[in-house]
Amino acid sequence: MLKFMLFYFIMIVSLNANLIKVKEDEDKTIRARALILNKKIENLKNLSEVEKLQNVNSIINNAVKYSSDDKLYNKKNYVATINEMLRVDLKGDCEDYVMAKLEILLYLGFNPENIKMLVVEKENVKHMKLLVMSSSSTIYTLDSLNKEFRVYNPDKNYKI
Repeated sequence: MLKFMLFYFIMIVSLNANLIKVKEDEDKTIRARALILNKKIENLKNLSEVEKLQNVNSIINNAVKYSSDDKLYNKKNYVATINEMLRVDLKGDCEDYVMAKLEILLYLGFNPENIKMLVVEKENVKHMKLLVMSSSSTIYTLDSLNKEFRVYNPDKNYKI
């Protein structure tokens, strides 16, 4: 399932010239948010690999507010693209944070084979985070719960 989702997002991102798309007749708040996010993402293009990872993690963690799929989509489990989250006031759950970060990293040219989605469980609550291996073979964690950008260190408190 995760391999299919990754393939799906690779296809979406590769078809888009700008990552976040809006129509001229859309709400001006949506257009403004898209403009701001697209500009932030474009500004990452000339940064180092690690700076890109750190900034993508920060941009999404600061822009997106947590909300459950039940509240947003009336569904138990729905994975939204960054374009869909834009239309629900930039809200989403941990899978949506991961997908937004994944879409941006692919847009910025990261190799999809170096990106892994990790589902962990603590106290019967599942959580998804993104692991990215840099060209130096260092693995970084992009997470929405622990917002600190860091080198991946398996947490013994979580079941993988």
